[in-house]
Amino acid sequence: KMLVNLDTIDFGNVLVDSCSDDTTIEIYSTGRSNLIIDSLVLHPPVPDYKIKTLFPDTIPPGGTLNVVLSFCPDSVKCPIASVLEIYSNAGDSTVALSGCGIQPHAILNPDTLNFGRVHLGDCKDTFAYIIDTGSSALTITRESLGDLTHFKILDPLPITVAAHDSARINLEFCPSDTSTVSTVDTIISNAPESPNLLTLIGSGKIGVLSLPKVIDFGLVHLDSCKDSIIYATNIGNDSLI
Repeated sequence: KMLVNLDTIDFGNVLVDSCSDDTTIEIYSTGRSNLIIDSLVLHPPVPDYKIKTLFPDTIPPGGTLNVVLSFCPDSVKCPIASVLEIYSNAGDSTVALSGCGIQPHAILNPDTLNFGRVHLGDCKDTFAYIIDTGSSALTITRESLGDLTHFKILDPLPITVAAHDSARINLEFCPSDTSTVSTVDTIISNAPESPNLLTLIGSGKIGVLSLPKVIDFGLVHLDSCKDSIIYATNIGNDSLI
């Protein structure tokens, strides 16, 4: 005789291209002679379920056999269902299997951040949104900047974004001159789109005062005065006080 301790297993939500924890089914031999487990077959033969125990196997009277299963979804789908058929010399038994394949999806909005012109000596912060349009939490584990001289990442990592939610990616730009510079923030996450690339652009600005080096009043009669005009010109690309 055969007794199976479970008739249903729900593996729950499992990330695509990963596996659940192992689940064990216990098969008991409750008769007076050896119980022979001929085979275990999935109907339909869903490849997402992995049978880790080899068969055939023999269980003596009063003995127990542990059958180890895991769920490894390769696509986003819910539910992914199958039935495990246990064939033995004591008849057949079934265990219903179900689970969901889930996956985050990462979208950047916008995919380019233009800090514009920033006054030399100052810094400017701005941000982009990373949106999880998938069915499981998105985890950002790493950001990498190509230019660490002018740009800075402001967020502590990791960043976790719930499914159908969003988070801000905060960055800072500090110009060192008036030239335009650009770099890419490479964002690494558990989404299939990883890495997401965020382009950063910025330039510096400063006011530059230009004055004549010499003022020549010419000849002025004693006991009189002469007025003259000089022009202070801003030849920079920012306002000048």
